[in-house]
Amino acid sequence: MNWTLHERAMALVDEGRYAEAAEIEEKAVDCVPSGLPRTLGILAQSAVSMWMKAGNDERAKRFFENVRKRLTVGWETEIEALITNWRTDG
Repeated sequence: MNWTLHERAMALVDEGRYAEAAEIEEKAVDCVPSGLPRTLGILAQSAVSMWMKAGNDERAKRFFENVRKRLTVGWETEIEALITNWRTDG
């Protein structure tokens, strides 16, 4: 796991640069080994949230579809609810 990528993404979020942050967070997700499902879920949810904050719902959905097969059922359900609720609440 490369925490440097996640830290860079979070620094960009602090600057309001959500799309750039999301791209980096996706790279962090790609670095997570299969034995760390919680880390994978947290970072995947973070990337989806960043894309949504950037106003790019389609990219958030596409990323989720690409990563969902690696997620446990709990994370899959949670991120799917995030996307759905963001649309109805946002």
